[in-house]
Amino acid sequence: MTEKNEFLINDHVLIYCKPDNLYNFWLKLENLPLFMDHIKEVKKKDEFNSTWTAKTPFGTTVSWDANIVEKVPNKKISWHSLPESDVYNYGKVCFKHAIICEDPFPKYATLVEVQLLYKPPLGIIGEKISLFLGENPEQQLSIDLKSLKEGIENNKFVF
Repeated sequence: MTEKNEFLINDHVLIYCKPDNLYNFWLKLENLPLFMDHIKEVKKKDEFNSTWTAKTPFGTTVSWDANIVEKVPNKKISWHSLPESDVYNYGKVCFKHAIICEDPFPKYATLVEVQLLYKPPLGIIGEKISLFLGENPEQQLSIDLKSLKEGIENNKFVF
């Protein structure tokens, strides 16, 4: 259940890569702009705290501080923005081991599941303006996950 002006989005992707590699890649927060088009930069302050900068539909940027609230090695990372942040968000990414049976040998894979709860700046008005300008958070998450898959499977990203 979400509160007024909060939006919950979920998506997933199957990536031919072991969960530990994907977990470690994601945990290095500086990697996230490599496949998240709207994220301009993530500056890691320490093991748990970071500052995020995102592009807005208006050609400007917005920044917020976040911290990692849970790390389950090779399985899950959860985070949330700090209370005084301009952009409220909470999210988690789960890495589920999968083996795909293909001839002649099975392949290792990971089901990456992302859940994101956020309040856009300016609330529902900001959401409507973003949609009008062609920004759709659900579609963007799907594109980002496909970009992650392509980058990992085609060795565009370094672990």
